[in-house]
Amino acid sequence: MSDYPTIALIGPGAIGTTIAAVLHDAGRTPLLCGRTAHPELRLRHDEGETVVPGPVLTDPTAITRPVDLVFVAVKTTQNADSAGWLREDISELSLAYLREGLAVARAEGAKLNDDVAQEILVNFQRAPVDLGTSILADRQADRPMEWDIRNGVIQRYGRKHGIAVPISDVVVPLLAAGSEGPG
Repeated sequence: MSDYPTIALIGPGAIGTTIAAVLHDAGRTPLLCGRTAHPELRLRHDEGETVVPGPVLTDPTAITRPVDLVFVAVKTTQNADSAGWLREDISELSLAYLREGLAVARAEGAKLNDDVAQEILVNFQRAPVDLGTSILADRQADRPMEWDIRNGVIQRYGRKHGIAVPISDVVVPLLAAGSEGPG
């Protein structure tokens, strides 16, 4: 077994091929996933060409085991098409994130049952695919985003109560970076 995480790349277009080539050159050739089958990827550059061995898989059911790290390099218009590669994983991540919030809310005195995280996830899954969030609407309108009051608070109160919030520890800095900056 390797000491390195297994990697997959979804979306082997221009950016995805570049990512795959850099990973391949570093000895970390990713599993390639996309909508068009290719036997390999070729990145031409000033020093020549990098050939990333394939094939590019086009059927998510062909993957028989999970990978540790996934790079998603698709255009916004391809988000729905790429969902088949991620639906169950994203649901599990969302559920874990909701459970972080649930633990923090309970530590602050909220009386919530164990099923609330699953109920919220099911409601999100039933929502229309084009439904956006208020944070997305704010970002698109170049308004300050409400990430701190909605996401940062979980991180802060988690620390206050000694509750590990590893997903918040990743999400909050990413939201801050995409917004007006920290705190």
